[in-house]
Amino acid sequence: MHAPKAYFLLPNTDIVPNTLIHLGQIVTALREPHRPLSPPLQPTPQTYTTQKENFTLSTQSHQKANVALLAQFLAQLGSPVSGNVSVEHEKGDATQWNINELQTTFIEPTNEYIERSIQRPEVQAALQGKLVGNAVYIITGLKIARGASYARATGRSCRVSSGISIDASALAGVPVSAGPEVGTQASKHESEACGLCSDVVWAVRMRKIHLSFWDKEMVLKDVFGGELCSYGDVAPRRDAIERTAGDDVASRKEVENADLEEDDLGVRYTPRGFRTTAAEDEFGEACAVFWQ
Repeated sequence: MHAPKAYFLLPNTDIVPNTLIHLGQIVTALREPHRPLSPPLQPTPQTYTTQKENFTLSTQSHQKANVALLAQFLAQLGSPVSGNVSVEHEKGDATQWNINELQTTFIEPTNEYIERSIQRPEVQAALQGKLVGNAVYIITGLKIARGASYARATGRSCRVSSGISIDASALAGVPVSAGPEVGTQASKHESEACGLCSDVVWAVRMRKIHLSFWDKEMVLKDVFGGELCSYGDVAPRRDAIERTAGDDVASRKEVENADLEEDDLGVRYTPRGFRTTAAEDEFGEACAVFWQ
């Protein structure tokens, strides 16, 4: 049995193979696998390829929420009048994929490959200019759909009802309450279909790289006269340099370590903002599929 796998479906069919997404490229956002920090380090690790024919996949989700607000403040003041508002929100979507030929290519990167990829000057420069957390992602697998067709439908509805009731027992001593109830409902439905798509990157597989940074600071100030001379004192450590008023401080971060997670991203948990279903991977074993 192979290690469990997880694939992320691309939100559209706009990216063709060998253009914006490549094996081995490092990205900072799960939702933007087509925006790498730099091209993948060459040569990439050995590439493995498998193929499936007449592949189908159905994804669907349904969410429903109901919130009831009971306005009893009048009743708490001794008033026989009370009211309530109920809001019900419902949404769902479903997609059916039919793919004539689904080709899967993947790599198994080593820690050495990850370190060399991260330490490249162009990657370091890209990290300097981006607001990144303590992790980035490497693309380790691609699914290329050839001869794909799909049908997608989405729907949303919202219903609001409100009512006012009068407690007759407070008015006449009779245990009866009554009042009008008003409700409104709105719904929206959309559908999309494609009879035959050109070859597209259909899904990607990623692994997480944990980064630890080293803050490299250099204090810049004017030096005069004898300060240019050395009297044999040991130079202060980087972290022992004290900032003084008026000093100019140039700070840049460098990656000290890069640790690759053993499992695919999504195997242990569902990333925020994604939905998931189960499918068969390239070896006929169960794998997770995520979509937005």
